[in-house]
Amino acid sequence: MIGYAFMSYSRKDEEVMREIAKFLRAHGIKVWVDNEKLIPGTPIWEEAIEKGIKNASAIIVVLSPDSKNSEWVRREISLADQNQKRVFPVLVRGDENSSITLRLINRQFVDIRTSREGGLQSLCDAISFYISELNFQEDQVLEEADKNIPPLRAPGQVQRPGQKADLQKDAPKKFEQSPTNKPDHQPSEASGRNNVFGWFTGGKAGEAKRLVAQLADAAKRDTAAQDLIRLGTDAVPVLLDALQTKDLHLLPIYQQILARIPSASPELIKIFETAHPIMRARVADVFAISKDKAAAQALLNALQGEYFTVRARAALALGKIGDTRAIQPLLSLLKDPEAEVRTAACLALGLFKNPSTFDDITNILLDDIKIEVRQAAAKALGYTQHPAALPYLMEALHDSYWWYEREVAAGDLLHAIEKMGAVAVQPLIEALKDKEGTVRKFAATLLGKIGDVRAIEPLGTALYDLHHEVGKTSAEALVNFGVTSFEILVEALDHPEMWIRIHSVDVLPKITEPRVALVLLEMLKDPEREVKQHVIEAMGVLKDKRTLPALQQIMANRADREFHALAKVALEKIG
Repeated sequence: MIGYAFMSYSRKDEEVMREIAKFLRAHGIKVWVDNEKLIPGTPIWEEAIEKGIKNASAIIVVLSPDSKNSEWVRREISLADQNQKRVFPVLVRGDENSSITLRLINRQFVDIRTSREGGLQSLCDAISFYISELNFQEDQVLEEADKNIPPLRAPGQVQRPGQKADLQKDAPKKFEQSPTNKPDHQPSEASGRNNVFGWFTGGKAGEAKRLVAQLADAAKRDTAAQDLIRLGTDAVPVLLDALQTKDLHLLPIYQQILARIPSASPELIKIFETAHPIMRARVADVFAISKDKAAAQALLNALQGEYFTVRARAALALGKIGDTRAIQPLLSLLKDPEAEVRTAACLALGLFKNPSTFDDITNILLDDIKIEVRQAAAKALGYTQHPAALPYLMEALHDSYWWYEREVAAGDLLHAIEKMGAVAVQPLIEALKDKEGTVRKFAATLLGKIGDVRAIEPLGTALYDLHHEVGKTSAEALVNFGVTSFEILVEALDHPEMWIRIHSVDVLPKITEPRVALVLLEMLKDPEREVKQHVIEAMGVLKDKRTLPALQQIMANRADREFHALAKVALEKIG
């Protein structure tokens, strides 16, 4: 199976890096972070960094002025390029001039500076798409091996090292079980030509070949892509040949360009109906981008085909196209034996936003044996943002399946409920009273993210929940309401339960309110040592110079080595 995403970052961006990692993990993407198991700067650490990059499926580079000046980040980017790893830059601080290195200047990046949630979701979607392509190739190899599909080259044919397999010519002669009973490999009308995908020389075809080669150069890519689109029909044969590439960095570029050439549609449909399954899946992705209604019938036929990767890609394409004829066949695919197909069917159905499908999708959400399929069902209902989908999502929230050892996987379910917005507020307030602590914690998290003022008072009550995690989550949720929640959190500082006071202390520095520093100074008088420990750490986060004398006095007392060390760190943060 495909591995993980490697995080490349400056130590000064560690907090936002961990936020990114947490979001991706909540959406099922494995993340490799160097200092979770290693001590930075040691020889073992350096060796592990190199190994981590070489074994990664993708590299995430956290962009900021500090990372731009980091020698280690530059080395990690270089090593990623040397090993032909896909790099996903994420701009977290600064601007394009101050934060993006020369090596990444021409690469697309995700900007999370102004829209944290939206930016993280875009990053997650981009990585998921890329990894799905890697998984697809891996699954296709296993699928062909299981079904004893003959090798791509014909018997007796010698494939020279580096030679590219002709996926159209060498397609296995398997039959799709479609209504038309059309064979998977069927002679094309163009079979009389020497090679439908062959490179041509001279003229516009020669120009297209030159432009496709330029797509590998990031500096020339945009211009070459625009010129290929202008060439139109003359560029299609060369681009179709390029779809056979093994370079997954370039594949999405070829697909995007083909999707923007309307005259490519007839040839793409012909290939989708007759070519090798790998090629068919890639063409289906083109249809998903172009939303080509002319391809709908061919895609519908493929839903009943033999190769599950083709069924899955066809389902997703139909969802993007929005042809309502696909709804019933997609509902049937929810019972497909392959998890990848059920996942695709859920996501495609969600794009139709049709309430008549919600019950079937919910059956998957509550009963499917695969966690990734349940996650897809949650996403599908969330896509709709239809009020009728909310009761189904709330039912899943109360399902114990998500409570034990699956809280990270529940991220998709929570995000789906969050997307419902204000309509979800009252059901979530009711969920704060649920007998299960995990449900109450989930509800508090969501109310904080939605940010509806109706939730302030119920969250203030939940702050005193006897379940430790619920109280902590409620405090964190209240911070999202800013100054409005200040008095509620300060009131909790008088509670006899130590952990309730700690929860308030931990979040107060996140509120922009001048009185926070005075409150923390007063809390240094708390009778519990553990509370005072959190107060010192909170002062470092707050960075208010009014706390300097108190911190200096604590640091001066070397007899208490723990508090001395904490105060020293806090003073360094304040500067």
